[in-house]
Amino acid sequence: MLAGHLASSEEWEAFSRDWLSVLQLQPSLEYFKMAEAMGMRGQFSRRKGWTAELRDQRLIDLSAVVKRHARFQVCAWLLHKDFQETLQRLPAGRYRTIDNDHPYSVLWFKLVSELLLLAPNLRIQGPIDLIFDTQSGFEPGAQKSWELVTRILSRDSIWSGLLGEAPRFASDKTEPPLQAADMLAWTVRRSLDDQNLEKKLPLEALENLVTPQPLTIKVTRSWMEKWYKVYRPPSDEGFNRSSKIPLVFYNPSQTRHQRKSRRTRPD
Repeated sequence: MLAGHLASSEEWEAFSRDWLSVLQLQPSLEYFKMAEAMGMRGQFSRRKGWTAELRDQRLIDLSAVVKRHARFQVCAWLLHKDFQETLQRLPAGRYRTIDNDHPYSVLWFKLVSELLLLAPNLRIQGPIDLIFDTQSGFEPGAQKSWELVTRILSRDSIWSGLLGEAPRFASDKTEPPLQAADMLAWTVRRSLDDQNLEKKLPLEALENLVTPQPLTIKVTRSWMEKWYKVYRPPSDEGFNRSSKIPLVFYNPSQTRHQRKSRRTRPD
């Protein structure tokens, strides 16, 4: 799941001021993280004076900031089962990297490309600058995807004016818009598989998070198959059709021992 909001630069400045003001209410918060809020831990630890009632009110206050300033919301999601039964089962070898077959990479490309393609219909004007939560190891792949998307769309004047600077990555502990995105992503993700979400979150907070023009993008099984076929590396003798091939964080500058030590399996 990837989710976030769209607003003008002026609206984001006002949003950040209001968001930080709400964080400074007592009990104060250094940053907002939805998982910590719902788990009553970290910034929302009971040892810091938090109760469920105070937590719920803070969710209402923060979501009200989103409602006041965000123009659109966008989210992209996929079923992990679909990912496992498509991309994860296709041939993999020493060129299979986190850049081209991890759920985050698939969601990132789909969200960015669909958002830019649909921007004219949403009457979004001016260049779109994107900011994402830092994801270790994904930035190079995201940069490649951005270059591909912009190279294609820049050929048409309809979209060329929408292309802003290359996406940047930052910590959600220091960027209020990313904290709001975290709140939205948590809520949308739970709404897909939790029929009792309204009993866990204040209704007013849920209503505040629904913007007038939500853009929801489901990454389908068939799209994932096409995506992999386009971006997978050329076949070679090292390919193995086993679905248990480890995912390798491949960097040509690393030694063989360093690459081996960073192997992991897709989650």
